[in-house]
Amino acid sequence: MSKVIVLANCGNGYCGCESEEVFIYEAGVSEKEISEDVNDWAVENAESFAHVHFGWDGEYSDEEYEEYIENHVDMDWYIADYEEYVDWCENWGYEPKSREELGM
Repeated sequence: MSKVIVLANCGNGYCGCESEEVFIYEAGVSEKEISEDVNDWAVENAESFAHVHFGWDGEYSDEEYEEYIENHVDMDWYIADYEEYVDWCENWGYEPKSREELGM
């Protein structure tokens, strides 16, 4: 079965806190599932950079944290073709899976 390649990016509004990732799914995956996965990943990224927003002491309330996530986490994704996937892998120093491995 062929795969769906998703290229995603996210950030928290602060310089240097952006990230990019590739997600590979089985064909037929829903946009909802992709969005949920990418959103979870974006929130994890924002959590790892919370000190940029709150400072190194890390003291903030649950409400302040929820506001940070709601107002500062951004993400975007799109379904990529194989060539875009290979370019992404080369840019980030990863060995791309072959077309055969991806069922393409």
